[in-house]
Amino acid sequence: MNDRQEEAVSGQPTRVGESARQSGASGPSARAGQSANFGPSAWAGASATPGPSANPLVPSDDALAGPDAELLSCKAWEGWLGELARLNRRRAPAQRRIPAVATVKTESATKRYTELRTALEQKYQADKTALQEQYTADRQAAESRFQTEQARLQREYEKKRRERIEQFQQQTEAIRRRLQETQWEAQTIYDATQKRPILELQAAQARIESLWQEMVGLHEQAVGRLRQRWLWSRKFSEATEAPVSQEGARPTSPAQPEATGQDPTGRLAELVEQARHHLARLDRFAAGRLLEGGQPILLVLAGMLAAALVGAAWGGWTNGLAWAQGALVGLVLSSIGLAVYYPKARRRAALIYHTLRTLRQQAESARSHALEIAQNHCRQTQQAMYRQLQEQLRQADQAAAEELARLQTQHQADLAELDTTYPARLQQLADEHRRHLAQLEADFQHRLAELDQAFQSESARLQARYRRYVQRVEQQRQRRWEALRRRWQETIGRFSRHVESAHQSADPFCPAWQQVDWAGWTPPGQMPAGVRFGRFRLAMAELAGGLPEHPDFPLPQTDWEVPALVPFPDWPLLLLRVGQEGRTEAVELMQTILLRLLTALPPAKLRLTIIDPVGLGENFSAFMHLADYDEKLVSSRIWTEPAHIDQRLADLTQHMETVLQVYLRNEFETIVQYNAFAGELAEPYRLLVVANFPAGFQESAAARLRSIISSGARCGVFTLMSVDERLRLPRDFHLSDLEPYAWTLHWLQGRFVWKHPEVGPLPLEPDPPPPPELFTQIVRRVGQAVQEAGKVEVPFASGVPQPDQWWTATSQDGLEVPLGRAGAKKFQYLRLGEGTSQH
Repeated sequence: MNDRQEEAVSGQPTRVGESARQSGASGPSARAGQSANFGPSAWAGASATPGPSANPLVPSDDALAGPDAELLSCKAWEGWLGELARLNRRRAPAQRRIPAVATVKTESATKRYTELRTALEQKYQADKTALQEQYTADRQAAESRFQTEQARLQREYEKKRRERIEQFQQQTEAIRRRLQETQWEAQTIYDATQKRPILELQAAQARIESLWQEMVGLHEQAVGRLRQRWLWSRKFSEATEAPVSQEGARPTSPAQPEATGQDPTGRLAELVEQARHHLARLDRFAAGRLLEGGQPILLVLAGMLAAALVGAAWGGWTNGLAWAQGALVGLVLSSIGLAVYYPKARRRAALIYHTLRTLRQQAESARSHALEIAQNHCRQTQQAMYRQLQEQLRQADQAAAEELARLQTQHQADLAELDTTYPARLQQLADEHRRHLAQLEADFQHRLAELDQAFQSESARLQARYRRYVQRVEQQRQRRWEALRRRWQETIGRFSRHVESAHQSADPFCPAWQQVDWAGWTPPGQMPAGVRFGRFRLAMAELAGGLPEHPDFPLPQTDWEVPALVPFPDWPLLLLRVGQEGRTEAVELMQTILLRLLTALPPAKLRLTIIDPVGLGENFSAFMHLADYDEKLVSSRIWTEPAHIDQRLADLTQHMETVLQVYLRNEFETIVQYNAFAGELAEPYRLLVVANFPAGFQESAAARLRSIISSGARCGVFTLMSVDERLRLPRDFHLSDLEPYAWTLHWLQGRFVWKHPEVGPLPLEPDPPPPPELFTQIVRRVGQAVQEAGKVEVPFASGVPQPDQWWTATSQDGLEVPLGRAGAKKFQYLRLGEGTSQH
C-alpha cells in the first residue's frame, strides 16, 4: 500500500451513490446501459405525482423515488457491500503501515539531517576556498586581459593606419585603371563604328545603281517591243515634246524630288515602279500586238481568202475569174484597213514611249541627287562620331580628376581620425582596468560575508526544517490513523443502519407468510420500493482483511443478514443458473419470488407469462388460480410447447412495440414515467417466467427471448429465468450475451449464492414458500383483490378545469362535458350541440 492508497483508506467516507457506481463498474449494472437510470425506486412511480424532468410534463426517475428506494435497491446494496469489502481489505495493511511509515520517515529524516549538516559544513569550507581561488584567478585574468587589450589596440592602430594608406593607393590606382578602361572603351567603340557610314554609303550607292540599271533595262525593253510591232521610228528618240494624245493633251511629267522633298532613293524607286507600269501598258496594247512580226501579212492573206470565198460563192465555185476578183477585192480592202489602223497605233505607242523616256530622264536626275545625298550623309555621320569620341574622353578625364581629389581629402581625414581616437582609447582602457581591480576586491569581500551569513542561515533553516518534518510526520500519523478509524466507524455504522432499516422497510411488504391474516388481507395501494425474497449472510471473518483486532476498529456484530431483493428494474433479468442439482430449489425460489411480487405490488399491476416445458406447468400450477379471476394475469395458461412458447414471446414483443409506439413515443423515456403520468390508467408490468431454459426453446424463440431481455426493461417487461447448464443452448445463443442485463444467482455447494465482484460468493437464505394450502389461499386472495380493483375510478377533480379557466369559454357552438381520461394525456368528452349527436 503506497501513500495514495493510505489516503484513499483514511480519507473521507465515499458517498452512497458514488460507492454504488464504483462497485458496479465491473458488475452487471455497468453493462446494462438500458437500465442505468431505472432503479428500484421506479416501482413506487405508479401512483406518484408527476415531477420535473426534461419534459416538464414527464417525471424523472429521481422524482419517482420513495423514501425507502435506495435501501431496497439491489444496485445500492451492491455498492454498499463493495464499499465495506474495499474498506476492510485496505484497513488491515493500513493499520500496520501507518505507524510503520511514521517510524521509517522519522529515522530516515534523522539520518538525512545528519548527512545534510555534514555536507553543509563541507560545502562551506569548499566554497570559501573556491572563493579565494576565484578572486586570485580573476585578478590575474584581469591583468592579463589588460595587457592583451593594450597590445591589441596598438596593433589595431598600426594595422588600420597601414590599411588606410594601402586602401588609398589601391583606390587611386583603381581610378586610373577605370579612366584608362573608359578611354580604351570609347576609342574601341569609335574604331568599330567609324566604318559604318562608309558601308551604309556603299549600300546606298549599290541600291541606286541597281534601280538605275533596272530603269535602263525597262527603256530598252520598250524600244524592243515597238521594233517588233513595226511601230518604232527614229523620230521617237529625237522628239523633245510628248506627242498629243487622242484627247488633245500632253502627258504630265512626274514631279522632281527637289520639289516634293522626297527621299531621292525612294523617288528613284517610285520612278522605276512607274516605268514598270507603262511597260505593262505597252504589253497590254492589243492593236500593237496585231502588228507584231508577220501578223499584218497574215491579216491581208486572211482578207483575200475571205473575199475570194465570197466571190466564188457569188460567181460560182468553178469560175476562176470570180476567185481572182474576190482575192483582189480582199487585198484592196485589207490594205486600206491597215493604212487606216497603223497611224493610230503608232501615235498611241509614241505616247507611251514618250512617258517612259520622261521617266528615264527623271530617274537619271534622281540618281545623281541620291548619290550626292548619300555622300553628304556619310561625311556628316563620320564628323558626329568623332565629336562624340572627344566629348567622352573629356568627361572621363574630368570625372577621374574629381574622384581623385575627393579620395585625397577623405584619406587625410581618416588618418587624422585614427591619430585622435586610439590614444584616447588606450587611456580609457587603463582607467577601466583600475576600476575593475577595485570592483574585484569589493566583490570578494562582499561574497565572503554573504557566504558566512548563508552558512549560518542554512544551518538554522536545516535544523528547523528537520524539527518541523518530525512533528509533521507525527501529526500525519495521528491524522491518518484518526481518519482510518473515523471512516471505519462511519462505514460500519452506516452499513449496520442500512441493514436494519432495509429489513424494517421490507417487512410491511414482505412479512412471514404465517403472520398475515390472508382472509382479511388488504393489498398495497402503491408500488413498493423493493421486494425482498430472502437474506444473504455476510461474515466479516471471510472478507479480505479478516476481523479487526485493534480496539479502535470495533464491530457491532461479525455477521450480517443482507436483504435479498428482486433486482427489477435495476436489471431486466433475474437469472438462476443450476446444473445437475438445484433445479427443484430454483423452482421453489421462483415460486417465492412470484408470490412476493403478487402480494407486494398493487392488484392488477403485474401480469405473468409462465413457460414450464419440463414440468408441463406443474411447477407453477398454483398460480393458475389467478385465471379464475382474470386470465390476463397468467396469459390464460402455463405454456409448454415450443410453438406456444414462440407465440407467447412474439406476443410480448408485440406488446413492447405497442408500448414504444403508442405509450412512450418520444415523450416518455420508460413505462415508469408513462405510468406516473397516466395515474389510474397506468399500464401493468409484464413478468416473463422461464423454467429450465433452454428446454422447449427453438432458435427463433431464443432470439425473441434475447430481444425481450435486452429491450424489455424500458417497456416494463422483465424476466425471471432458471437455466439448466447441462442442456445444449440453441444455435447462435450464448449466455454471455445476457450477462450485461442479468442479476445472477449460482447454485454452489448446495445453495444459491450471489457472486459479488468484491465481496465474493454470498450464500442466499431464501424465504421458504408457504404450505400448499396457504399458497393456494394467498393466490386466490390476490385474484380476488384484482377483481375488486378492476373498476378504475377517476377523481372528480381530474376533469374539472382550473379556477382561472372558469367562465372563459362560450356555449355558442355547443357544450363539452369532460367524462374521464382516455389515456395518459387525453380526456373523453360528451359533446352536445353538434348536429344530432346529442340525440
